Amino acid sequence: MLAVLGALLGAGFSYRLGQDICFDQLNYHAYSAYALWMNRYSRDIAPGQIFHSFFNPVIYLPFYLMMKHLTPVMTGTILGALHGLNFWLVAVIAWIVTPALRWMERLPTVAAALVISAASPMAISEIGTTFADLLTSLLVLGGLALLMRAEFQFGRTMSTSIWISLAGALVGAAVSLKLTNASFAIGLFGAAAVGWRNWSERFTAIVATCAGGCLGFAAFGGWYLRMWRMFYNPFFPYYNAIFHSPDYPSTTSVFDASHLPHGALEALSYPFLWAFSEQATASLPSRDIRFAILIIAGLVALGVRFAWGPDASRRWTPPGQRLAMFFMISFCIWMYEWSIQRYIVVLELLLGPALVVALQWCGLGKLWRGFLLPGIFAIIAVACVVTMRAADWGHLAWAKTWYSVDVPSSVGERPVVFLDGEPLSYLVLELPQASTAIDVIAWEDLPAMGDTQFLRRIRDLLADPHNETLEAVAQGPLSDAFKKSIARYGLSPRGDCTTTTGRPFPLTWCPLIRTSPPG
Repeated sequence: MLAVLGALLGAGFSYRLGQDICFDQLNYHAYSAYALWMNRYSRDIAPGQIFHSFFNPVIYLPFYLMMKHLTPVMTGTILGALHGLNFWLVAVIAWIVTPALRWMERLPTVAAALVISAASPMAISEIGTTFADLLTSLLVLGGLALLMRAEFQFGRTMSTSIWISLAGALVGAAVSLKLTNASFAIGLFGAAAVGWRNWSERFTAIVATCAGGCLGFAAFGGWYLRMWRMFYNPFFPYYNAIFHSPDYPSTTSVFDASHLPHGALEALSYPFLWAFSEQATASLPSRDIRFAILIIAGLVALGVRFAWGPDASRRWTPPGQRLAMFFMISFCIWMYEWSIQRYIVVLELLLGPALVVALQWCGLGKLWRGFLLPGIFAIIAVACVVTMRAADWGHLAWAKTWYSVDVPSSVGERPVVFLDGEPLSYLVLELPQASTAIDVIAWEDLPAMGDTQFLRRIRDLLADPHNETLEAVAQGPLSDAFKKSIARYGLSPRGDCTTTTGRPFPLTWCPLIRTSPPG
């Protein structure tokens, strides 16, 4: 019933917001899946930028296939329903960490914890969108729930090990589908090391988790083998200082450090900045007081423990230990490696159960019986909901088609289309299948990289007599940087540009002429 309710709420919320039209969807979500399905990676040249065109596209295939065969409203509500299943898993985890409470206390406590988790600005902002975070979070939360429930019993070592391996496999699959989930894999490994009765159980759990994680990653890891064959770098263009692909500078570090803290003090300030809508780690403004509440509750729990000493009522259960270990390790790895808010949507969803664990450590269940403890959670839940502010990545009213690109008839059946700026790769879905799309961006400076396969392919395309139709497309007038870039290939705009209407926005199409041999 909770699963169905979560799915219905997610679908309804997605329907209310309208059609998702976020930047990343237009930049590479739709194109990546389309390119995989239609095998266009050897035809097009990084239309979603080099940094984004070569992410594992498998996670975006469900969206592409639904967009191709269903109406936009059906696609959006199905995505919202899938995203809503996260809240069911959160309720399961909250139930797992409250075994000591009587049912009259347990039910309202779990309900309040679910509301606290649902008051997640990032999760709310992504419901019904094409971001992969709320899809891979289903795998991570499911794997964590399996590990938290695991318990070795006499005669059931093998079956328990299989369940733990499945937990690792789910999180390993999440990492393979989206590499930024790596912090959760490390967190799960740490969680697998606690909550056992002896070292034999601990060793078995760690080995089972690692084995399952490797299998899960391999299940969706064919993409990285393909990247190795294409570029000699399975994560191209990332980590090229290690793999030295000839198609990207080995001395250039592809790394977004714009949100990383400068020191431990700034890192500790982030959760409190989030409570005041500071964009320390997010692209769009939002407000979230829950991390600050969790830190305060954790400090209070530590103070109580040191003041009163260890007590059975304040002893963490094995599920609570694993959740705490998973949360702390994942958060620290995320802070060190990315500090980009979208990448910890899993931890945002776990804040309710994590707060339950922190307050249980204070021994509140022993000090106050009845409905005082659930009442405290209810007050916190209301405060989180009232103060929450979620971002909007962009929505349009529902229409009959997801995109509507009016391609001029002059483009022809075999055009070579140069893209000026981003996000524009979505329009490749509307071009003739024999077309070729090229993203030429000044800061990528492909000719300066040397004799890369990108540059060779551009030269071959321009030398092919069948590719007589050369076109540039932009969201407005062609930029000076774009004109400078195509001049390296002996091209320039002809001047007779036309603007066509379309969804999500109009596009400007400019024929290109050859002014000199490509250089």
